[in-house]
Amino acid sequence: MTTTTNITSKWFATDNTSGADFTKTQTIAVTTAPELPGPSNALGDVAVGNNGSEWLFVQASTTVTANNLVAIDCNFAANNLTASLAASLKYNVGIAQFSATLASPGDYFWAMLRSTGGAVVNNVTVGASGVALYVSSQQAGAVVSTIAATSTATATGATNALLKNIYINSTLTGATATVDITVQYGIVTSI
Repeated sequence: MTTTTNITSKWFATDNTSGADFTKTQTIAVTTAPELPGPSNALGDVAVGNNGSEWLFVQASTTVTANNLVAIDCNFAANNLTASLAASLKYNVGIAQFSATLASPGDYFWAMLRSTGGAVVNNVTVGASGVALYVSSQQAGAVVSTIAATSTATATGATNALLKNIYINSTLTGATATVDITVQYGIVTSI
């Protein structure tokens, strides 16, 4: 059986959410761009998109890399997901699925909460499709598999939190590659 990759290059809203552009980050600088006095949406807004996707409008607290998993707190502040943030079980988990390379602190963006296909996430290990995924302790925001290329210890629950409801559709190639994923019900972490 061969695995095909169906990465979506254009995400768009399928509901009536005004101003929802899932692929862009928004920098608000009233002195240099007065035409954008505030974000296009309110923090915490939810929108529905193509491929069965659901999105949450958040603000980066730190620099967030594209295609990273993000921890989202109750104030809708997003940070690259680390094993310690995941272990606290206090955060919603999303994916920074924007087209820019990164979102700077203070930038706004839509974080993907779920999708029936076409999303990508950063990965730092090798493994087969369908393996269990963990939060990487090597690179914040990335995933590792139970078949870790660098060390089997880095893929255990003591070091990396298990991710549930996120599934790899293609082979994990490692070397900080992005991989095609499915998030059916929203990503959940556990220890």
